[in-house]
Amino acid sequence: MAELEAVKAVVKDGTEVVVRSARPEDAAPLLDAMRIVMRESKHLLTEIDEFKYTVEQEAELVATHLNHPDKLWLIPLVDGKIVGALNFSIGGKKRNSHQGAFGVSLLPDFQGLGIGRLLMDIFLEWAEDNPRVECVRLQVHAENVAASRLYEDLGFREEGREKKGVKFSDGTYDDVLLMARDV
Repeated sequence: MAELEAVKAVVKDGTEVVVRSARPEDAAPLLDAMRIVMRESKHLLTEIDEFKYTVEQEAELVATHLNHPDKLWLIPLVDGKIVGALNFSIGGKKRNSHQGAFGVSLLPDFQGLGIGRLLMDIFLEWAEDNPRVECVRLQVHAENVAASRLYEDLGFREEGREKKGVKFSDGTYDDVLLMARDV
């Protein structure tokens, strides 16, 4: 089961953060947080009007992660409030079950404090301890320089670039960087 013990840490500005595995009962506040991220961030693939998960669907998805040894869903909490998420899923076929992809998101007010790095450190330690996970992958918008730098600092390398990989509603584009790291 991919449920981790809660980790307490203090980030750059002195804020205490608790990182733990998401649980089905977190579904409603997790959805609320992700809707804020989607409204505020230009760096996600999904737009807010496309995000239609119900609380029940979210709870089921979280339970699936909890009950699978090669999936992980972490949430950072500040004063008991969910301020982001990191989720990882291993490949679904025999030929790609040695690697998987993850995504990480934070509420705007909690970006730049070191919470993303904390989530990544916890996730990468888990991945390194999991004998079935050999490689972790991600996609990041090229304009999201802060995230790209964090990933590079953590040992990720760019493996490719999708030119004009995303198109925004105003008609502009951004490239998508494909990054990976062996664990």
